[in-house]
Amino acid sequence: MFKNHRFLNKIDSGIKKGVSLFYLYGKGLNDYFFFDSHLGIEELKNNLFLYFINIQKADIFITLKTEAEFEAIDSRGKRVENLREFFGKKVISEGLGVGLDELPIGNNKDIDTEIENSQEYADDNILELIEENLDKKRVVVFFDEFEWRAGLYTADKDYSVLRRVRNWDKSKNSFIVISIKDPEKLKKFDYEIDLNAPNMLYIGNPSQIELSKAYSSAIRGWVNYYSIFARYKFFDLMRYFDRRLERWAKRKFKSLKRRQGRANKWLTRIARKEPILFPHWQLKYQ
Repeated sequence: MFKNHRFLNKIDSGIKKGVSLFYLYGKGLNDYFFFDSHLGIEELKNNLFLYFINIQKADIFITLKTEAEFEAIDSRGKRVENLREFFGKKVISEGLGVGLDELPIGNNKDIDTEIENSQEYADDNILELIEENLDKKRVVVFFDEFEWRAGLYTADKDYSVLRRVRNWDKSKNSFIVISIKDPEKLKKFDYEIDLNAPNMLYIGNPSQIELSKAYSSAIRGWVNYYSIFARYKFFDLMRYFDRRLERWAKRKFKSLKRRQGRANKWLTRIARKEPILFPHWQLKYQ
């Protein structure tokens, strides 16, 4: 199912060696696809979900975002709204933390402080709840933009999240995947990092196949619309797309760096050889 997937193959290999915590790092994490970085991380997250649910038989896939937010999907593909209920805990309220209707009346500064404290309280509850169940259920936790969740950029220097998650790699039943731009930042907080370790996965630039999967459906829609209603715009759009492909190729291959003419010839050769990669190439070369 995931044959030749460069990320999941490495994760699968690491799991077989007993690794339970993985880091996805590098500028490629935000340049995974050259149009929309959000599309890139969402595509990666979706692949991780399919792998852990189908191959590793996980019970739940939890995405932890910034500001005490989370998304959770169970093994049946259904959204989990209440983690306490899922883990069989007594539900003490509708949500985790203090509700806005419980905040005391006061000036704006006091209210802002209470809201901030309630978010920290909710965050601590979510992490504690997950930690308690790492060995009871097969849990997968995906940290999106870990440096923000862990407070590496905050002024108050509260690194409770960092200290807590550092020990999660001892879990034998669950898996943690952390996306972070620069793992070197963690070294400043007594956090051991070895970029050559099997759990450190450098994202880098995507392959032609990955770009094809990401954009073929969108290009197919452009072909169907612009080729009929605005043909002149369609050709401009496809030329622009190919120029972006050339820029991607110059970043990916050292032999093409600062070689615009060579990058153009390389892309033309690939388009003629494998026009099936993109719909507009099929129109031109098939």
